[in-house]
Formats: sequence, structure tokens, C-alpha cells
Amino acid sequence: MPVPYRQQQASNPPVLGPILLYLLPVPLLLVIVMAFAQGHFFRALFGLLALGLFWLAAWFVKRAAFYEWKSRQRKWQRATRIPWRFSAAVFTAGGAFVVTTLLVHHNIFIGALAAVIGFCGILLTYGVDPQHDKTLDTSRFGVTTEEISDLLDEAEANLDDISNAAAQLDNTELKVRLNRIADKTRGILKLIEEDPKDLRRARKFLKVYLQGARQVASQYVKTSHTQQHDELEQNFRNVLGTIEDVIEEQRTKLLENDVLDLDVKIEVLEAQLKHEGVI
Repeated sequence: MPVPYRQQQASNPPVLGPILLYLLPVPLLLVIVMAFAQGHFFRALFGLLALGLFWLAAWFVKRAAFYEWKSRQRKWQRATRIPWRFSAAVFTAGGAFVVTTLLVHHNIFIGALAAVIGFCGILLTYGVDPQHDKTLDTSRFGVTTEEISDLLDEAEANLDDISNAAAQLDNTELKVRLNRIADKTRGILKLIEEDPKDLRRARKFLKVYLQGARQVASQYVKTSHTQQHDELEQNFRNVLGTIEDVIEEQRTKLLENDVLDLDVKIEVLEAQLKHEGVI
């Protein structure tokens, strides 16, 4: 039996390295403020440029750390299409060059040396970007690693939107229920990853369920901020109940490796999303 989803996520995404990279160039703020105060506007602009380059590098390192963490949670993961760490190294090199030549006024050779040190320092500290997909033989399931990754990425993006919508709700009950829906759906994603032969069958469920749930949650949040309506809230509550029932049944089917169609229930859910007037 597959291990529950929450037990698979042994740790949170690493944040210490990116935070340090955001903090290290903070002294440049003092340089910028002093330059403006003394009327040295070009020096201030160079300081802003260097600070921006260093913070862009930190953001790219953060994205690389998140991607690596996500890859460890999955059996299948495509190699990154964006060279996060290489880009971070390039921006760090640019920031080091600007500081050395335009702020400290060393010659271009010293600036180039500082840029090389910054570039190599990032890659030596954080490593290089993965060049190969993390794959297993999925041919026996009739799906490819790319199909699995696309489904998981799209589903997780929808789940993030649902969690964001929950965070904006004032009603504690609805907030808890939306978060519970997101957690249960993440469990279904893990079941699909463990046993991808049901991918094609589950795709329709995930698209209708997740896109419908995301749309209804986002629309309800938007509407509830402009008007309070008891009937609307009750309709939303009814939809959440239906969604929870459908997802629990989908989970049961996947655990039992049962390929019986849930199309009828999914269509009922889709119709209810429209009928209840919350989308």
C-alpha cells in the first residue's frame, strides 16, 4: 500500500542559503542612502544596480533549492528547463563586477577577477543544475515521465491557488475545509505517482475537480469581500461537501486499483458547481 502523502514530505524546502544571500548585500543600502544624501546620484544608481543583481541571484538560488526539494519528493521529475544556479552565478558575477569597478573604483581586471570569484563561489556552494530527468521505466503504464510531471505540476499549481484562497477567508470553518481538500488532493497526487497506470483515468478527475475547486474558491473569496450573502455561503459550503465526497471516493478507487469510472459523479460535481451559483 502506498505511503501516505504527508509522510513522504520529510522536510520543508531549504531557506537558509537563499536568506543569507538576501542579507549579505544589505550593507549596500547604507552606501546607496549615503550617496543620495551627498548628491552622488550615479554612485547611488550603481549601488542599486549591484543590490538588484545580488538579490536576483538570491531569488534564483531560492528557486533552485525549491526545485531540488520538490524533486526529492517525487519518483519522476524533469530536469529543470531554466538554469537556476547558473543564472544565479551570472547575476552574482555581475554584482561583484559593479561593486568592484563602479563603487570601489578598482580597474577592470580586478573587477573581472571579482566576477569570476563570485561566479565560481555560487556554483561551488550550491552546485550545478541537474542535466538529466529523474525517471523510471513508465512504458508499462502507457504514460511518459513528461506526462506525469505535467500533471503533477499543473495540479500543484491549482492546489497552491486553493490554499491561497483559504488564507484569505475570514470564516474559520470554510478555511479549514478548503485546506483539508487541498491536503487530501495532494495525497491523491502521491497515489498517482506511486501507481501511474491510473494517470489517464485520474486526469479527468483532477482537471474537473481541481480546476473547478480552484475556480469556485477564488470566485467565492472575491465575492465575499464585496458582499455578505448567507445563501451564497451555504451554496459554497454545499459545493465543498460534494468535493470532499468525490475526492474521498477517488482515493478509495486508487487504493483498491479499481478502474471503475467516476465519470458520473464528476459530471454531477461539475453541474453542481454551476448550479449553486458560486462560479
